[in-house]
Amino acid sequence: MNESLCRSMVKERANGLCEKCGNRGSDMHHRKNRSQGGQWCPTNIVLLCRACHHKITVNPGLAEEDGWTVKRCDEPADIPVVASTMYNPLPQTVYLTADGGFSFSFVSQSHSS
Repeated sequence: MNESLCRSMVKERANGLCEKCGNRGSDMHHRKNRSQGGQWCPTNIVLLCRACHHKITVNPGLAEEDGWTVKRCDEPADIPVVASTMYNPLPQTVYLTADGGFSFSFVSQSHSS
């Protein structure tokens, strides 16, 4: 998937809002860093406000605990994230899906080689 399409899908999923706190979103965040093999895919990208992006960056342990960052060996689609959604502003555990949506339970997604 190309970066432009991924950005569009993530903005639509988030309704333009930070997926952590619900304020206006401004930053695209890779849950798995690009340097670790993280791709431009809606399972790996979240829309955040600048303040939440900073909190995630300076608190890596807490960020990993809530799924905002994932380990190099993990697939982002397999790791839930504690997020606010446009359907419910209260944080809840969701799995991000490759089609730009989310699910409340794990849905096996085939990973292309």
